[in-house]
Amino acid sequence: MLSHMKVSMLVFVAAVIVMLAFSVAAEVSGYSIVEVYPDGLAVVEYHLKVGVVPSKVYLRVPPQAILVSVYVDGEPVAYDYNAVDGSLSFAATASNVLVRVYSLALTSKEGIVWRLNLGPLEYTTMVTLPREAVIMSVKPEQYNVRIIEGRLYLEFSPGATVSIDYTIVPAVTTPQPTPTHPTTPTPTPTQPERREELPLWPIIALAIVVIAAAAAALLILRRRGAPASALIEAESLDERDKQIIEALRSHGELTASEIMRITGIPKTPLYRKLEKLEKLGLITSTLKAGVKVYRVKEAK
Repeated sequence: MLSHMKVSMLVFVAAVIVMLAFSVAAEVSGYSIVEVYPDGLAVVEYHLKVGVVPSKVYLRVPPQAILVSVYVDGEPVAYDYNAVDGSLSFAATASNVLVRVYSLALTSKEGIVWRLNLGPLEYTTMVTLPREAVIMSVKPEQYNVRIIEGRLYLEFSPGATVSIDYTIVPAVTTPQPTPTHPTTPTPTPTQPERREELPLWPIIALAIVVIAAAAAALLILRRRGAPASALIEAESLDERDKQIIEALRSHGELTASEIMRITGIPKTPLYRKLEKLEKLGLITSTLKAGVKVYRVKEAK
């Protein structure tokens, strides 16, 4: 009897310790990376280290995000996100955390001038703009410049409120000269006929421009979300992907738990599949009463 009481007491104490650990905010360090795309989409990645685990992590991220993903040691985890004020919380059972936020609310456009607004920053933040961007002004003026894998990054310190004005310069194509056709004199026995040969460089330049434009169009198509048919051709769907889509088509909209119950797909691979299908533009998700629900994305 005494032994049984001791075991019960130990279980109770362990449960209390775990509850206290998850109720206390963790000490978190790290950095963030902001990548801006030509259409104004900004992807913010937080690379974090949690000091004590397990614990509860509270983070301030961009509000009005169109997609949020949280990974602990590479595995997706559940989270609470307030789209109004950008507050994010989740339980960290390991020290390595990656949070990825997709937002269209960080950029604005007036005429041909784009503006990126960030801050005040909680962590050291590196910002990279589209390759076609020309920077017009940067605030604050105190920042570092880094070149990483051929990309320009502006590095800002924690606490900074960042405002960057830039414009997108389209690729410049060299106008092709119109070949002239001089009047060919009538051949005579003493004046042999001369044939005008067009230079090859305009044809080569035009071919290079066409290839570059096609590559740029494909890149933009993938980043902005191509139609489902085009994406399916680029990335084939496996049997689990098709099960998820069929379940959503049959029921209209479902939570992750409902999809897991209908399809039998385990939790971890299911979240990976849902994120993949969202990135492909095949499904979409919204928050209803604090719970994320998924549905098949309607073709436009």
